[in-house]
Amino acid sequence: MTQPVLRTVVSWELRYFFRNPRQILLLPLVLGGILLAMWPHIGSPFVPVFLVVFLGTEREFNNILNRWPSQHEAMLILPVQWRGAVVAKNLATILMTLLVTMGGSIIILYFAPEPPSAEQTLLALLYLLSVLFPLIAAGNARSTHSPRPGRMVDIDDLPEAVISLVLLGVASIPFAVFWGVLRSPALTLLYSTAAAVYWLLVSVPRTAEAATSSTTLPRIMQ
Repeated sequence: MTQPVLRTVVSWELRYFFRNPRQILLLPLVLGGILLAMWPHIGSPFVPVFLVVFLGTEREFNNILNRWPSQHEAMLILPVQWRGAVVAKNLATILMTLLVTMGGSIIILYFAPEPPSAEQTLLALLYLLSVLFPLIAAGNARSTHSPRPGRMVDIDDLPEAVISLVLLGVASIPFAVFWGVLRSPALTLLYSTAAAVYWLLVSVPRTAEAATSSTTLPRIMQ
């Protein structure tokens, strides 16, 4: 996929995300995050931020083939280079996550008992980097295994949100070990790099192949 096409796909995905009326669901999540941030024993003030971010972007991670109705079918008609398309969609997810994290942090951390320290902010960035690519790889697998039709609200959204929290917990284990136990930011960065390599070399081609497979298509077109 050429750079202009890559930019176009990323632009489409971002534009649809912020224009989708579904994002109104972020409001109750943010309100819940504010209430959680006001609890003095929450630990890191970024805990409610990341809960809001990953719940609010659950579909962007776990349903990349059909972010809007009939998106996948339309792409099958076009001469799409699927590896490039998956990379573009995943890059759009990363940008969405960063933008929602920045916006959510501004709102939620305003109500925290104390502003986050520089160390807490750096640890939050390190944590985000450590979970981002594992969650993208897991989301790619979910997108081909359990695709949803892309409607504004779907009956599968609630169980998928629970699954997303479970995946977030599992993806957080390496950070808990490498930083929480071993206190090694170098190992955390090394793990994050390995996860990014796995995403690019394993998850992307698998997702691209599954996007056109005979087993995935019937589920998507239901």
